[in-house]
Amino acid sequence: MKNSVANHGMLVLALTMMLAVNGVKHGREEIGVGVILDMDSSLGKSIRISMLMAIEDFYKDTNNSTTIIIPHFRDSQYSNVDAASAAIDLLKNIQVTAILGPQQSSQAHFILDIAQRSKVPIITPVTNPDFTPILNPYFIRIAHASSTQAQPIAALIKSFDWREVVFVYEDTDFGREPIPYLSDAMVNIGIQVKYRTLLSPSTPDDRILQQLYKLKSMQTRVFVVHMLPAFASRFFRKVDEAGMMAQGYAWIITDVLTGLLHHLDHLAINSMQGVLGVKPYIPQTNRLTNFERRWRRRFHKEYPEIDGLELDMFGIWSYDCVVGLAMALNRVENEVSTTFKRPTNASTDLDAIGTSEMVSRFLPMIRNITHKGMSGDFQLVNGQLKTSAYQIVNVIGKGEKQAFPKESPLVDEFSRAILKVIEGGMSAISNKWFGDQAHCPDENGATQPFDKLTVDSFKGLFLISGLSSTFALIVSVFNFLYQNKAILISRGSFNQKLIEIIQSFDEEKDRKPSEEETVHPLPSPAISLDHQCEGVSSPRIRI
Repeated sequence: MKNSVANHGMLVLALTMMLAVNGVKHGREEIGVGVILDMDSSLGKSIRISMLMAIEDFYKDTNNSTTIIIPHFRDSQYSNVDAASAAIDLLKNIQVTAILGPQQSSQAHFILDIAQRSKVPIITPVTNPDFTPILNPYFIRIAHASSTQAQPIAALIKSFDWREVVFVYEDTDFGREPIPYLSDAMVNIGIQVKYRTLLSPSTPDDRILQQLYKLKSMQTRVFVVHMLPAFASRFFRKVDEAGMMAQGYAWIITDVLTGLLHHLDHLAINSMQGVLGVKPYIPQTNRLTNFERRWRRRFHKEYPEIDGLELDMFGIWSYDCVVGLAMALNRVENEVSTTFKRPTNASTDLDAIGTSEMVSRFLPMIRNITHKGMSGDFQLVNGQLKTSAYQIVNVIGKGEKQAFPKESPLVDEFSRAILKVIEGGMSAISNKWFGDQAHCPDENGATQPFDKLTVDSFKGLFLISGLSSTFALIVSVFNFLYQNKAILISRGSFNQKLIEIIQSFDEEKDRKPSEEETVHPLPSPAISLDHQCEGVSSPRIRI
């Protein structure tokens, strides 16, 4: 713990020195911002890197900034008490303008009361729908509430004409959050919730298997799973062991687990082949692709012991949030106040904190941040991240290739075709594309003569294939070099540039998202199906 805190302090000092050397800090008002995360968690590390990069990028590109954010990191150590203690320390001793985090709803519950009393906003990615910015103006959510996925999941199940479903979720505050909303969404469209299975994350493997065999004895074969990656890794290995990943079963996972699939180990991913999931849609722009490349390098540099972690939606939203916060502070300009108004005779530590004097103009700004971010149109409306489209993903293998671009006219027909194939409509598609073999013309007639094919018959085809492949290779090479132009124009030697180019190629080649996607709209909230495939094969959905 001491080493962790020391490392965070050194990084903040390094960030401050870097900004000063670049001429950014000169003449700027330092604004302290607290950050409370579970620093030992992969998600906490991911969010932290995104926030630091957002601060660096914003002040590097904004020369006329009148303020500068100084982050103060605190480790909540998975504890509600430690999270609350960290908040008191940040408010009392640092007098921070805002608190970013925490990650867990239970921690946010403790911190929110303290922050509200001090008139300091907390900006957090917690998904608990019971927390609402409408009732508490000092609570700002930079993620989707878990209730928003209820209608997309229900629409997905309805699209397959499934009539019954079983909920499986972990026995935690997080696990119970969306269940009432999911139940209501199912009932509203005529889907019956036959059973609910509640499992503690500490449940031993034999107990998980016992519950799975109980579910296996039922007639319902459609399951909706709401868990965090740590428990889901164990759970799906046992699902596979119980023989419930075979044909005839359908497994659907909720948005947080879908968005954090890369946090699962390889054995778990292998056990989840064919699983469907939903998550908020974030467009894959060139800007985001380049940022992901920089993010991976930065993360590997600071956490070399962690391999294979990818930037996720929470990291992207955290980046956009910090940039929006910096923009809001710039607009406040001379009204920035870094001190609290405190009572002269405070009887408790909470009373001694006092209240922030920036809230009157600053709070409405950060509750309604709008800018073009890494996630696309990043928009907070009255303290809540505006709900975007949802996409449906299918866990297939280790590779990821997009069959069609989002706006392609083929997406809609391809999506429907896959659904019909899955539901037994192969004959209709076969007849459409290959004709009705039962009514072939000249079925009993004479065979038409034809010339024999020789190697010379394929000369033209070989020539076209060779030219097309060569052209595609040239385009790919130029595209790769363009994406890495920053390396090419750097001042390093030729050998250094060559090494960096090779490393960049290896990083791009070794990326291993564990999902396959395609885009197609379904009922409100907006939902998009991203069917993606390896080669020419369509997504596998086990049902």
